[in-house]
Amino acid sequence: MALDIIAWHDRNAAGHKQMVDSSAIKGYRTLSLCIYGDRNDPRYAAVMIKRPAVIAEQQFFGLNASQFQAKFNEMSAKGWGPYIISATGPATDPLFAVSFWPVSPTPLTRFGLTEAEFRQLNQQQQDGGNILRWADAYGTPGNTRYVAVWYPNPNKVAWNCDSVNDDFATTQLRFNALTSGWARPVHIAITPSQGYLEVYTDTKVSAWSSRNNMTSSGYQDEFTKHMANGLAPVCVSAEGSGSNTRFAAIFAAEEQEHPRTFRTTGSPSIAQIDAAMEGVMKINQLRGASLAIVKGTRLVYAKGYTWAEADYPTVQPTTLFRQASVSKTFAAIAIYKLIEQGKLTLDTTLQTVLQLKTPQNGNPTDSKFSQITIRHLLEMTAGVDAGLIWQDVAATKAFGAKLPVTPAQLSSFCASQTLAGTPGDPAIAGYSNGGYFLLSQVVAKLFNASSFEAAIQSAFLSPLNITRVRQSRTLVSAQAADEVRYHPKPLTTSTSVMSPDQPLVTLGYGETNMEICDGSGGLSAAATDVARVLAALSVHQANPMLKDDTITTMLANAAAASSNPKLSAHGYHGFDAVGVTDVAKGLYWGYKGGSLSTSQNTIYFERDGYSLVICWNGTTPLGESWYPNFPSVLTVAKQQDWGTTDLFPQYGMPSFLTTSGQSFLLSPTLPINPKLGVKLSTVTRPASVRGEG
Repeated sequence: MALDIIAWHDRNAAGHKQMVDSSAIKGYRTLSLCIYGDRNDPRYAAVMIKRPAVIAEQQFFGLNASQFQAKFNEMSAKGWGPYIISATGPATDPLFAVSFWPVSPTPLTRFGLTEAEFRQLNQQQQDGGNILRWADAYGTPGNTRYVAVWYPNPNKVAWNCDSVNDDFATTQLRFNALTSGWARPVHIAITPSQGYLEVYTDTKVSAWSSRNNMTSSGYQDEFTKHMANGLAPVCVSAEGSGSNTRFAAIFAAEEQEHPRTFRTTGSPSIAQIDAAMEGVMKINQLRGASLAIVKGTRLVYAKGYTWAEADYPTVQPTTLFRQASVSKTFAAIAIYKLIEQGKLTLDTTLQTVLQLKTPQNGNPTDSKFSQITIRHLLEMTAGVDAGLIWQDVAATKAFGAKLPVTPAQLSSFCASQTLAGTPGDPAIAGYSNGGYFLLSQVVAKLFNASSFEAAIQSAFLSPLNITRVRQSRTLVSAQAADEVRYHPKPLTTSTSVMSPDQPLVTLGYGETNMEICDGSGGLSAAATDVARVLAALSVHQANPMLKDDTITTMLANAAAASSNPKLSAHGYHGFDAVGVTDVAKGLYWGYKGGSLSTSQNTIYFERDGYSLVICWNGTTPLGESWYPNFPSVLTVAKQQDWGTTDLFPQYGMPSFLTTSGQSFLLSPTLPINPKLGVKLSTVTRPASVRGEG
């Protein structure tokens, strides 16, 4: 059943007052309010709603600027604040309509803002933890002003108001992009130039619809149709006079968004661990997470966590998450597999394997390119473009080709660039996604595979019975059904690198070509299956991944690089850092983090000890809170009596059979602030019908 509302439009002041008064007596309160048209004879469009509990409200309209300011001062002194504001007329002499309700503190309210001032203040409020509650535009196309009110945003709802005065076409493009990423429009206002101001949030209702560029009769037709389908107007805006008036409206099945619930799947709950995960998800508004804990070679705890609406896909322990730079660990293991097979050494040069040419089919531009070795790439001292995986446009342009870029084009483009310095020089060390992209090409070629994914599948994933590690997919339409959804914060758009026309896309689904990231950050995997790889680090006999001596060598090399104060990079031999627990026994601990615009994750391992995998389908503030409580999670895990628990068979992977008998020491210290994996890509927000959700 549709919301209980009364709505009208094209009413003059007297007609509007009559409707407001008669509706208020019946318990209806303002849901949407717009003043439009000629300042000397304005028209009103409004929606009033009857809620289960009647709230206090006072509506005022036809106020000039000084009257509005005086009324604001009077009401705020009584503990009331505006929650809906609209304006019409010239920039220098507007008329206002406003609804107040009791609220504390008084919300920030401004009028007379230019577009630049409105954008700046809007960004400041977003950065400060507030949300745009209502806004309108008035004036003329050449002299437009904005009025707006911002409220606290305690639930940290992600929101977007990039559309401040977009034309019809751009509004549609932005709508297509944001709604494809599960956002929805919650507020719309038409500007004097017939542009659109629009607010989106990452919230959900049962159904919604948005329409714009409607005549008065067109809006009436849409109103009738939508009400018959259970959708009521929750925001209505109009601009213009007489037959030139145009309307825009958002219809919805409910006024309030659906609440989120916390739920888990997998292992029986350990309260302290699950509470730590729940706390992080709620404070950062993350909808999905997964956790896997390993003791030695056994999977002892596997959980999926969901903090989302009731109909949101529930995360399972086997749900896939983008692994971002944790993919580098897979790349390093594959390289050491090749070393183990005698196909290369750490001192093998990149050119010995790839024999790269420039896009013009010439030798590499920098003569030092031939000096780059596998070790340099593993330790991020090669000097290649660290952000190579984001050079899609430049690389295709160099070939006279169209997007999307191919791995071959990107590799060749790298050969045309000048290095940062002499390969191996600690002075040029720096986190390099480009270097691990090149390692991925080495892996694919020497395993004679069609792709990096295919190479690691045959090299060690299949022998480990791992089936839930795949190449990440960029587009929403290409994403696997068993992979989580990704939600950007801030809620925004970027331009796609997946097609020549580079349309607007929601952040996380097009600004990075995940298909070419490979071992730099292009894998998606289930936490259970990543945990299998960490468990294999503790398998000392008949290890299908790497021989015991090879693992020891890899970790020793990573530890040596990690302890070198001259190296500023992190990402040593597939890890951010590795420390020594017991050299004689070949025992080490280490970690790796991964971060994209819409996901973060971490792995931590102790050889012959405890290991951990955490995946999030969103982002948290950088620093300690990104790896929230994982040391305390491990502390709780180490206090448990796991007996002979091994969950690997439950998830389709047989138990490891190992009788090493080696004792282990827990790492003396745990890292507090691991560094990031794939960096948060820097995107520009271009100044970028309708549909339903």
